[in-house]
Amino acid sequence: MKVGIRKVHEDEWWVEIGCATLRLNYFQVELLNILLKEALRLAEGGEYDLLRGFVSLSHKLRLLSDTDLQLLLRQVDDQDLALWLRVLDDAALRERVLHNVGPLVARQLEQDLAEERPVEAEAAMAAIERIMRRAFELDARGEIEFQTEVTEYI
Repeated sequence: MKVGIRKVHEDEWWVEIGCATLRLNYFQVELLNILLKEALRLAEGGEYDLLRGFVSLSHKLRLLSDTDLQLLLRQVDDQDLALWLRVLDDAALRERVLHNVGPLVARQLEQDLAEERPVEAEAAMAAIERIMRRAFELDARGEIEFQTEVTEYI
């Protein structure tokens, strides 16, 4: 069976499995990677945790400069930020986000984080999805850029 993935445009990939071809955007490709990693973990006797996969996807925001992160944070809902930060397992990224939002929003988010309310996994995943979709949209339009070790400027 033929299996492959091919980048067609900036925000479009074709995934070919046998005779079927799926057209995916950047967010969907990232989700596919998460699902494949979770499937491997499950096959190795681990436990399936889709929320953990969504949280790991949000770690991609580490690759934004402070300026780009600020631009993104201004364009996402504060409630989504609060839900995401409550499930985020990266203290350094959490602090960076709090540093890059306005002082009033940071204070409100810190108050939300101090509360010991349980977070529904579905709500947290939906919040992360909205944040990451917005980030990928901004990246596709060239307004922000995920900088990796291969990012070069001339």
